Amino acid sequence: MPYFVGPKSIIQSDFRSSDHGNLEAVLWKGGSVDHYFGIAGKNGMEWKKAQQVSPVATGPASIIQSSFRSGDDGNFEVVVLEGNELVHYWHDNSNVALPWSRAQVISTRATGPGCIIQSSFRSGDDGNFEVVVLEGNELVHYWHDNSNVALPWSRAQVTSVAATGPGSLIQSSYGPGGEGNFEVIVQECEQSVVHYWHHNVDPSLPWWRASALLAEEYVASPCVHKTEKISQLTGDFDRQLGRPTLSLSSMRAGVVGCDLGQPFEHDGRLYFLFGDTFTAGVRQDPQGALDTIAFTVDEQVDDRPGQGDELVFNPTYPHVDGIDQTAFCVPADGVGARSAQSGPGCIIQSSFRSGDAGNFEVVVLEGNELVHYWHDNSNVALPWSRAQVISTRATGPGCIIQSSFRSGDAGNFEVVVPLDDLKLHHVFHDNADVATPWRLAQRVTTARMHVFFTTDHVGDPDGLGDSMGRSILARSDDGGVHFGSPIYTMSTNKFINVSVQIVDNERFQGLPARSGQGLVIWGSGGYRRSNVYLAHMPLDAIEDHSSLRYFAGFGDGASTPRWTENESLAVPLFLSGSVGELSARWNPLLSKFILTYNSDNPRFILERQSPTPWGPWTNHENIWDWNDSVGYLHRADTHDGLSDPEKEGVGGGAYGPYLIGRYTRPVPDGSTRMYFVLSVWNPYNTMLMAAVIRDRQ
Repeated sequence: MPYFVGPKSIIQSDFRSSDHGNLEAVLWKGGSVDHYFGIAGKNGMEWKKAQQVSPVATGPASIIQSSFRSGDDGNFEVVVLEGNELVHYWHDNSNVALPWSRAQVISTRATGPGCIIQSSFRSGDDGNFEVVVLEGNELVHYWHDNSNVALPWSRAQVTSVAATGPGSLIQSSYGPGGEGNFEVIVQECEQSVVHYWHHNVDPSLPWWRASALLAEEYVASPCVHKTEKISQLTGDFDRQLGRPTLSLSSMRAGVVGCDLGQPFEHDGRLYFLFGDTFTAGVRQDPQGALDTIAFTVDEQVDDRPGQGDELVFNPTYPHVDGIDQTAFCVPADGVGARSAQSGPGCIIQSSFRSGDAGNFEVVVLEGNELVHYWHDNSNVALPWSRAQVISTRATGPGCIIQSSFRSGDAGNFEVVVPLDDLKLHHVFHDNADVATPWRLAQRVTTARMHVFFTTDHVGDPDGLGDSMGRSILARSDDGGVHFGSPIYTMSTNKFINVSVQIVDNERFQGLPARSGQGLVIWGSGGYRRSNVYLAHMPLDAIEDHSSLRYFAGFGDGASTPRWTENESLAVPLFLSGSVGELSARWNPLLSKFILTYNSDNPRFILERQSPTPWGPWTNHENIWDWNDSVGYLHRADTHDGLSDPEKEGVGGGAYGPYLIGRYTRPVPDGSTRMYFVLSVWNPYNTMLMAAVIRDRQ
C-alpha cells in the first residue's frame, strides 16, 4: 500500500500561536487515519503529527471544526471509512491531550469516503451535521440533529445515482430564502464531475442536477448527419416549410401546441401520447397544460419532406380521476391489447330505449368473465358501451334474434359474431328483401388501453427545476378519453418515466416468466437525473402490481439475470445520471432493442443497442446534431421566423426522442431507417424525425 492514499482533507482551525489559525489535516495511511496540524514558523509551515483518529480506516477521512465545545476551542469532527461503515469521530478540544472518541456509525453501506459539514439547520444551539457518502453508485446525504448528540443519524435523499467517486459538500448563500442551498460536486460515470444543489427552503425538495464541470466523451454516430426532420406532427403551420401541417391540429382539434408524443400500438392503430397541451377554439380544457392523445392508421410513413403522418386527435384530454394532470404530469407510455373478447357472444333487443327502438344487449366471453355490452338505438352511430361483469366463470354461445328494426313487414335479423380480426362485430340483415346481403354494422367489443401517467409535479421555488413525483397505471375502454381512477401507483422511485415493450417471454431466456407474453418496462426515476432501470411483468397480469419483478443484476453466472420484488434493489443497466424521457423499441431488422433518450452528459439525443432487455448495452452514440436543426429549432434572439409568439428570447432544445417501431425499414447497406418523435420546445410542437441506425456489435 502506498504511504498516503486517496484524497486528503484540510481546514484552518481557531487554534493559534500567532495571527493565523492552525491548519488541521487528516491523512489515511497504512490502515489508519491520523491527525496532523500545521503552525506557521520561521521556516514556513511546520507540520506535526497529533493523534491517531481511527486505527482501522479503509479510506480517506473528512474533518471540520464544529460549534460544540467545552472550552475555548470548538471540537474537531471527522468521518472515516471503516470497511462498509462510515464512522463519526470527535475530539474534545478543551484538552488537546484527550484521545479521539468514536461516536456513531453513519452508514453501513458505504463504499467510499464521506464529506462532513455543519449546516445552519438546527433545532437547538448547534447546527446539524450534514454528510454525503458513496454507497455503490449512489451519493447519499445523511444528517444529524445536534439538539441531542445521542440521536441516530438520518438518511436523507440520494444526491447522485451515477457516482463513481466521492463527493464534496458545502452550504452556500444561494437560495430563495430560508437556509442556504447545499451544493455538491461528485465524480460520475467514466470521467465526469457534476454539480448538484438542494434548495433548503424545503428539505423535502429533490436535489437538482446543475451541470457537468467535466463531461463524458461526445461520440457521434457515423450516420448522425442522416438524421432529418420529415414533417411537423402537431400545430397548424410548419414555419420551416412555410405551409400547413397535415394534421392541422389546432383547426381541427383545438391543439395549438404540445410536446412529447410517445407512440404505441393499440387495436390496429398507432397512438401518440402528447404532453402539456395548449388548446383553443374547438377544445376548451378546464385547466392549462393537460394532455392529448391522437392516432393514425398509416402502416407506413410517407417520408418525403413535409409529408409524414396525418393524425386524428381525441376530442378532449385523457381523463384520469384523482391525479394531477397539469404541467409536467404527462402520459409516459401505453400498452395496447387485443380485444378482451375470447368467445362467442349473444344478443337480444331489450325494452330499454331512449327513442323508438329498444336497445341492443350483448353478453360476451372475455377470458373468464361474461360481460354485458349495450347499444343505445336512439342513434345507430353511437358506439357500444361496456356495462357490468355478469360472471367471472362464464362461457356463452352465439345467438340470433329478430328485432323491431324494419323497413318492410318483417323485422331485421341481428347477429353478433367474431370475425377474422377475432373481435366481436354486429351484423344485420334487412328483411324487406330476402335477397339483400347481410351488412356489417359496428364492432361491439373494444380493446383495453393501458397507459402509464406521471403525476404529483414537484417544482423548484425559483423555477429552476421540475420533476414528477410518481407514476400510475390507468385503463381506458374508449380509445383514451376516459380512464377512471388509477389502477395502482407504479412507482415513486425508479420507474416514474417509463417505456414499455410487449415481448414473447420464451424468446429471451432469463426473463422471470418463461412462456406467454410479457411486458418489459424500462424506467427512469428523478427527472433528468436518473439512470435506466428494468422491470418485467406477465402481460395478462398488467393490472396486478405485485406481478412486477425488477432486474437486480446477475447471479453467479455472468449472464444469468437476477430479479427481485423490491424496486429499491433494482440496479442500473448502465450509468448515465441524466436520463428523463426515454424510449425503447425492438428493431426486428437488427434483432436488437434500440434505446433513445435525451441527455446533458454528453448532450443531445443518445442511442444504445442490446440483444436482450437487460444488456449488454452498447456505449452511447449521438444520433442528432445541433447544427443540423437549423430550420425547425429556434435559436434565441436570431429572428429566424421559428419562434412562438413572445418567445423570441427563448431558445429551443431537443428532447423526448420517442421511437416508432412500425415504420422501421431496411437500408441497402444493412442498416435501418428508424422514425421517432422529437420535441423542440420552441416552437412548442413535435416533429417526425428519421435516423439511420446501424448494427453495433
